[in-house]
Amino acid sequence: MAYVGYRGVPIDPDKYYLDQLMRSAGAGAKAIPGSVYNYATNTSLPQLGKDIANTGRGMWQGFKEDPVGFALDATPIVGEIRSGIEASDINTRINQARAIGDIKTAKSLEQQLMLAMAGAIPLAGLAGRLTKKASKAASATEGAVTRGILGTPDLRTLSTPEAVEAARLQPHLIQSPEGQYVGAPRGMTNSTQIENMRKEFDAEVAAGAAGGDWYDRARKFNVEVEGDNPYRQRLAANEQALWSAQANPDTNMGFALNARTDYEAGKPKAQYRTGQQARSYISAREARDQEIAARSSKIGHNQGPAMEIEGEALPSGLARLGKKTGVYGQHLDPTVPPATTGTNDIWHARSFGYTNNDGSTFSRALSPQEHRFLDYETMLGVDRANAANLAGRSNWTGAEVQAAPWVAGKGRSLARGGKTFEQGLAEAAKTYPDVAPKYTVSTPIEQIPGASTGLMSGLLTADDATKARFTQRADWKDPQGRDMLWSEMGLPTRYTNDALGLYKNSAGQVEYNPVEIGRPLTGFTLNKAGNPVVNPNAEALFSAGQATRGLLDFQEGTPWNKIITHGAGPDKTSLEIKIGRNPTKTELESLNAIAEKNGYMLSNTEGGVAFLNFKDGQTTTSVGKELRQGLQSEISKIVPDAEINRGRFAGDYFDISSELSKSNAGKGLATERVVSELTKLKDVSPQFYERLLDSESIPKKARENLTRLIEFGGKGERPDYERLLKIVGEDKLRGLLKRIEQIGYQGLPAVVGAAGIGGGLLGSYAPTNPEEQRQYD
Repeated sequence: MAYVGYRGVPIDPDKYYLDQLMRSAGAGAKAIPGSVYNYATNTSLPQLGKDIANTGRGMWQGFKEDPVGFALDATPIVGEIRSGIEASDINTRINQARAIGDIKTAKSLEQQLMLAMAGAIPLAGLAGRLTKKASKAASATEGAVTRGILGTPDLRTLSTPEAVEAARLQPHLIQSPEGQYVGAPRGMTNSTQIENMRKEFDAEVAAGAAGGDWYDRARKFNVEVEGDNPYRQRLAANEQALWSAQANPDTNMGFALNARTDYEAGKPKAQYRTGQQARSYISAREARDQEIAARSSKIGHNQGPAMEIEGEALPSGLARLGKKTGVYGQHLDPTVPPATTGTNDIWHARSFGYTNNDGSTFSRALSPQEHRFLDYETMLGVDRANAANLAGRSNWTGAEVQAAPWVAGKGRSLARGGKTFEQGLAEAAKTYPDVAPKYTVSTPIEQIPGASTGLMSGLLTADDATKARFTQRADWKDPQGRDMLWSEMGLPTRYTNDALGLYKNSAGQVEYNPVEIGRPLTGFTLNKAGNPVVNPNAEALFSAGQATRGLLDFQEGTPWNKIITHGAGPDKTSLEIKIGRNPTKTELESLNAIAEKNGYMLSNTEGGVAFLNFKDGQTTTSVGKELRQGLQSEISKIVPDAEINRGRFAGDYFDISSELSKSNAGKGLATERVVSELTKLKDVSPQFYERLLDSESIPKKARENLTRLIEFGGKGERPDYERLLKIVGEDKLRGLLKRIEQIGYQGLPAVVGAAGIGGGLLGSYAPTNPEEQRQYD
């Protein structure tokens, strides 16, 4: 006789169950006295007496619990049949225990199986069957048999192959006395309904299969923005998990980035979405900072609150997360293997047909039993997807099988709003890297010294290869290719975009130089009119940071910008021109001509350019009129596939072309301007200020600039600049401010006096080189 198992696969008990039964029975036999002789010769008389008494008590207990069954077991032939059936049931439970590595339970069950097998063999007979009753009673007394769906193996503790193997046995299909499958959607009372549920779920997985890599792309994004620091990678994943409940990646990222920016600035707020989430985040961050500081003190150094200590275990997760958010966070965390099961959120529950108690669309929290049921059904879905070679592959995971129907369902919902299903799917498949451009700020920085400085003026007319070598010799990238300053400040930072920059210098000449566009991420707050603006702490950091970099790199002007296209408001007067790539030199030249003709300033951004609007009296409406009357057509002729959006300009332009001019060499004018920006930062974001002063990347860049200056033949052209680089390179920005407080600005690139610098709190400055002191006497 053939039986049909899970997924309709025929099972021949002669080829399968017999092998399993005998193997398990053999193991059980080793754990039970192999014969009366062995038992008798290896058991003391006192122990033998106890065993007989215990067996008698067990038999009496078995009779009290099931008198009819006990009588049947004592009847020849009928008892053998009943024991054979039970042997098969016990063998299934042994396989479950083995699948999850529960050796203790497996061994206990193997002993029960041996007794059951003994009861199934006619000559072993009555003793085996009645002894089995004693063994089962003892097991129940010891609590070895766990009942209910929560007593099934926890698949989240297993690998994917182990979880699939355990799920195939379907121990979670447990019916209540009323017939309802425990933990299943309401109304599930028979196997036909279970099979229909699975077919409908599989159809959703297939429909959204293209979005199955949702978590994988998100994990890779966390590696990009946090670099090779495991603590930072885990922090990003936990932030995303903390604000994930009933939030899409866009809104989720907004809350997480604001919380991160404010915390790193030393100005955390009382609410990010909810007060409880803010308290959880802040307390967890503070606890981790204290933990890392304690570790640092043990080994004699401090790597900062967001750094990992080499050789030490990672700090635990950011905050205590629930059954849903904990799995979700593990799926996003590059430092650990992905969670075995899927994320049991409301969308996943809806994919299986769950509803609220009143029958409405599911929106409540899942019970522990429902979580367990979904875990099993998800892993069975993984098994079916792999068996079907869905989308041409057989390596589906729990995360992917959960993500795919989410994408399908979301895409279908978006399609009802006017999009096609394909358009809806593409929108639904977006994860964190896809929404990151909305939160990305552009911080362009060039390396070719400004024309007014008189430093290495030959570079202005050098060929592209020479300019590229000069730029690459001392850039702002970390080993992973991200802007090292913004990352060091604690902000998630995308890979730097290397592009060609266009700049009209103080002499009116147009320069085309290599430009590094740093891409830090931050959140938005609302202005008084209720419209989005860049997080104020980030604004202050970008202004002070770009001013500092402009001075170190001897740039006439250094900008940062963000064109905010979302939200409403009458002041969306600048233009974001997205072309999905860096513009060519010819395109830059043509676009700059259009910008100047219409009163805009062109600036590099990621994947395109921006037209910055500083004209008086402009409104969102007036700019829209300009676009309709020909501006949009002009732009499209140069970049036909461009997406042109009006937006609110956020940013700054730090112009020190006059202060850095050769005629002002050694007066300290430019340095004084930078110190003024640092003072503003101190007032707004004190922790960012302190971090800039103690930054390691700034002195590193100063040292590299000095080395580059010598290698490219610029030594001696601007001694004030060399002096600045040496001070910062040796003693950081904090050392520069101490020097200014002690001596003043004389001899630095850029008015004598240091009023307001540090308020006398920076201490005295002692130059490393005594000769340097005499230069200022």
